[in-house]
Amino acid sequence: PVLSMPQAIREHLLPGKTSAVVTGTHGKTTTSALTAWLLLDSGRDPGFLIGGEMQNLGRGYRRGNGPVFVLEGDEYNAAFFDRGPKFLHYEPRHLFVGNIEYDHADLFPDLASVVQAFRGVVAIVPPEGTVVANVDDERVCGILPAARARVVRVSLSEPDADFSASDVESDPEGTRFRLRESGRDAGELASPLVGTHNLRNALGAIALARGLGLSVEEIARALPRFAGVRRRLEVKGEKNGIVVVDDFAHHPTAVAGTIAAARTRWPGRRIWALFEPRSNTAGRKLFEEDYGDAFSAADALVIGPIFHARRLKPEERIDRRAVLDRFTVSPRTRPRASTRSPESCAARRAPETCCS
Repeated sequence: PVLSMPQAIREHLLPGKTSAVVTGTHGKTTTSALTAWLLLDSGRDPGFLIGGEMQNLGRGYRRGNGPVFVLEGDEYNAAFFDRGPKFLHYEPRHLFVGNIEYDHADLFPDLASVVQAFRGVVAIVPPEGTVVANVDDERVCGILPAARARVVRVSLSEPDADFSASDVESDPEGTRFRLRESGRDAGELASPLVGTHNLRNALGAIALARGLGLSVEEIARALPRFAGVRRRLEVKGEKNGIVVVDDFAHHPTAVAGTIAAARTRWPGRRIWALFEPRSNTAGRKLFEEDYGDAFSAADALVIGPIFHARRLKPEERIDRRAVLDRFTVSPRTRPRASTRSPESCAARRAPETCCS
């Protein structure tokens, strides 16, 4: 028989396992990797399949002999012959929904269709399962009435949520915070990740891990040892005082969060953003203004060629000059901007020489 990858996962990897699925427009790779790490480092021997390479292991997959299998659940279609979202195949017993925004413009015609996909996965979690939800996201809140399972609320703005954080302190080494569980202080935790978005990711992973039987003490031991995921603020090298960082962020919301996190990780440094509109959504006009705003916290911006330009009609393509124009009128600064390719810019000794 011919199976899509998600169908094969369901048939060959999930029988006899408790499926824990991490979903959301952003952050699902980091959150699923962290959930898997918390279980692994605490001796639970999980299986997992993550859409990124975990730095602790050098890979993003493991068969595991324990009862839990952690999956990154993508809303994109499974295959050309299996057009539904991947995550609908994964039979989640425990589900995390981190956020919902418009993405995958080549597949979803509008935001409502994206929301409907997430509503569908929430609805298939059985009554004996749990839906962990970031209730700071209004669209996530909007799909929760579809849940048959118990809803576990995580929030950075509601201290009485099921899981929240207080006394948050961030520095280049990471983030320290007091974990609050059901409105009560549960102890101090330290995450090696920086950025508000990564604190939300950590809360989601912690809530899933608690539901899967880990104690707060086990989580507190494992969390600081998490080495992150490749291409998430990954340092590639340093030359002549210039640190080169690779990050997968491609949606405007993710871009803004990544730049804010970089400011925390490297305080006082100038930040040059080199962006390639590579995804099917990033190359389209619909986020033109949003990208200009998202990059506004950087000191300079270089936008490379649209990777999938030939797939798009000229009128559908993002206008890189329009993005740069919006970027350069940012109230924060009067930065430099260029539409030269990132490769040609990066090849020069002095970055300023490649900008107009």
